[in-house]
Amino acid sequence: MSFSPINIDTLNSDKVVLCVFLVDDSCSIGEFKNVGNVVNGYNSAIEVLMDADGGRGKYFGTTVLFNGGVVRNTGVIDKSMKLGGDFQVGGGTPLYRRNFEALKFLDGEAQRLGKAGVPCRTALVGLTDGEDYDENSVGVQKVASIARIMASNPIHQIFAVGVLNDRLTMKYRSLIEPPRAESNGFSALEGGLWNSFCILGKSLLQKVFQKVQYNTNFQSSSSQAPVEEATKFPTAYHVIFHEMGFTGPQVQILTAESTSQSIAAAMMAASQSIARTGQSARQSTTSFD
Repeated sequence: MSFSPINIDTLNSDKVVLCVFLVDDSCSIGEFKNVGNVVNGYNSAIEVLMDADGGRGKYFGTTVLFNGGVVRNTGVIDKSMKLGGDFQVGGGTPLYRRNFEALKFLDGEAQRLGKAGVPCRTALVGLTDGEDYDENSVGVQKVASIARIMASNPIHQIFAVGVLNDRLTMKYRSLIEPPRAESNGFSALEGGLWNSFCILGKSLLQKVFQKVQYNTNFQSSSSQAPVEEATKFPTAYHVIFHEMGFTGPQVQILTAESTSQSIAAAMMAASQSIARTGQSARQSTTSFD
């Protein structure tokens, strides 16, 4: 997959914030009736950064669909980046491959622009409703190898948005919740899995628990407005994204319910954080602090 680089000669700003929006367009998005919800959430995130940019030409973005590839080439974030009827679902979930490609592009552009004297911050905003399902998968370790390096560098930010669904929750339930009685649907095998994880002193589960302070869950309320809550326990996505190397203060894991309001709130929270980071650097005339 080919990304378009930023044309340095046409820049109107002495600083750049480059974002890659990575959007899941797999079959399950349609199966769980989230096509409109995903488009609305993505467009809401674009509007936040359009407002933050205010016509200065500082915020750049490119949009990639898991199966559709690059659908919006790199450019200043404006209304032309919004999605509509061109968002079509179909295919698997190349979660690892697409995240690896996006991170590699962001890291390369930040280095290229920096060498040219243009300070650059980057942000990956990924939205998915599943785990890796890809015949050509690059493997989780390849993603983790670059993600951990980038997540330790303050110029990079990673926002992983996971849309909750019953299928994924049930698959990971025995790993993220203490087992309950068999009458509630948990078997002795699931209890054994939980005990095994608790025994392992350096288990993945325990590492995930140490990171939940960076994570936010957007839940629907009776008024239909999403409620932001700090997660007290990991979800399936905390396990999935942790394996991908998405850990540390530069990473935010945001989970949302399968509603338009909840998905939009999670995506807007990511964009608002990007905007705050970009605006905080205004006082520096030569570099991002």
